[in-house]
Amino acid sequence: MTVPFDPRGAFTAVATPFAPDGTLDVAAFRKLVAFQVQQGITGIVPGGTTGESPTLTWDDHATMIEEAVKAADGRASVIAGTGSNNTAEAVEATRDARERGASAVLLVDCYYNGPSSLELRTEYYGRVLDSVADIPIVPYVIPGRTGCALSAEDLAILHLQDPARVSSVKEATGDLERMRRDRELAGAGLAILSGDDDMTLAMMRDGVIRSTGVISVMTNIAPGAITKMVVAQAAGDSATADAIATKLAPLFRLVTVMAKANRVLQDDRGRRQVPEPGPREDDDGRSRHARPDDARAARQDDALGRRCLPFGAPRGPGERAGAALAHRRGVRSLRREAARRRRDLVRARARLISGAGAARRAARVPAAGRPRGRSGVRPCCGGGPCRSGRRRRAWATR
Repeated sequence: MTVPFDPRGAFTAVATPFAPDGTLDVAAFRKLVAFQVQQGITGIVPGGTTGESPTLTWDDHATMIEEAVKAADGRASVIAGTGSNNTAEAVEATRDARERGASAVLLVDCYYNGPSSLELRTEYYGRVLDSVADIPIVPYVIPGRTGCALSAEDLAILHLQDPARVSSVKEATGDLERMRRDRELAGAGLAILSGDDDMTLAMMRDGVIRSTGVISVMTNIAPGAITKMVVAQAAGDSATADAIATKLAPLFRLVTVMAKANRVLQDDRGRRQVPEPGPREDDDGRSRHARPDDARAARQDDALGRRCLPFGAPRGPGERAGAALAHRRGVRSLRREAARRRRDLVRARARLISGAGAARRAARVPAAGRPRGRSGVRPCCGGGPCRSGRRRRAWATR
């Protein structure tokens, strides 16, 4: 049974369970969807990037959509993830999702290929809309993962050309100003769904953005609580929403933790702790799209840290805090040393310049015979007016 798409509420970008042999675990997937529906989730998003869509076969995609529609049984909508970096595949997957009863499709920006926003609109989203009728699409903007982004202007063009089919967008840019631009250009008819769990309330409360909900990763774990939080905020009950958010905060921090591991070559070189990419919010995560400046600063700190951390002894769990403190102290020490060296260089240059100037001045002033000024000092320019237009230093005669 196909449920009409309503872009308001909490939608779970559901994880994909795999069997030990790497195949899709259909029984486990049914249980996941049943749990979501039982907890009152608004909708399910199977086959999205949180569901590791690049690792799935198209048969797996089809199976997951079918199973999600059956398990939801009209109690929740199904937004099928059909995005690809191959437009033809995205068209075919969207057509298949419509035939299998999906309420809408989620199309992530065409990753890796690096298209411009105009190309995304005309050669990707536009082609899907022209090729497959009668199913809404949800553009998914997450430049930190795709390396490209549908601009607010092109999003507005898509929405205004076909407001019924492009009625919403999943915003995972982490940029509130960009979202306000979406609203300014597209108008009140565009539903903006949060793609970042930790920004959902801020987006819903913003007087310009007025987000209508979230496509969430955290609802894989706590669908009921997050749905209640979104519903409470939509009803204007900020106190209840804040209370739920406070209780969920430790869970959010736990899920996005990053582990560390040692990297050691066979000759024991390079022993140091390297942070491993933790389970980040793939289908919705702003910190996942770290800004280039942040990444550059992290690389610089890491390079400095390698000079001040000993390579010899492994770090055990009990030593991590001390190692982190030593790293920070070492970085600060090296920065202070660099600043001191810069100051010394400036001072040395100043001394060289002043010494050269004194030598030039001494060469210009003869021992005797120069006329004197009114104050008993020899003028710098041989008694005439100063050629530089300003008073130079004069030397007293002995």
